[in-house]
Amino acid sequence: MAGRRNPILVDDLALAVATGKSLAEWAREHRVPERTAYGWNASPGFKEKVAEHRRRIVDGIVGQLVGQASESVGRIAELAKTAPNPATRLAADRTLLSYLMDVSHFAAIEQRLAELERRFDESERDHDADPEA
Repeated sequence: MAGRRNPILVDDLALAVATGKSLAEWAREHRVPERTAYGWNASPGFKEKVAEHRRRIVDGIVGQLVGQASESVGRIAELAKTAPNPATRLAADRTLLSYLMDVSHFAAIEQRLAELERRFDESERDHDADPEA
């Protein structure tokens, strides 16, 4: 049985590492020798599995934040319209404008990055098609 890997356990270890659990703690919980867990951690592709789990976790969190942000913007907009105190309305207006600027800048950067990635991919395809280039 030496040298055999259970891909489900390896993936579970990658998820544990992605969420900050120690290798030793995971190994104890799963009754896997600590040395085995460290070996899996050092194996080719393991770091990529951890990174993929982190991307999925972050994507889920971003999705939750986007949903909440929409509600929050609605509440701030309502304050900007209806707060009895003019200072509160002004603060709400400033907050909305500030968020608008931040989101606009982020969207512009993301759009530019996507364009650069597209151009890079095209360049790579062209280079692969013409090896003498």
